Amino acid sequence: MTYTLLGSQNMDLSRSLVRNKQLENSTKQELSAEGIM
Repeated sequence: MTYTLLGSQNMDLSRSLVRNKQLENSTKQELSAEGIM
């Protein structure tokens, strides 16, 4: 019971980490497209 709860929390955590990474990458791409970076 506790294990599956932990497992789903870890899934949510890794999903949000992936989402943050994608946001970070798209922001960098937009900045470089505008010639800022």
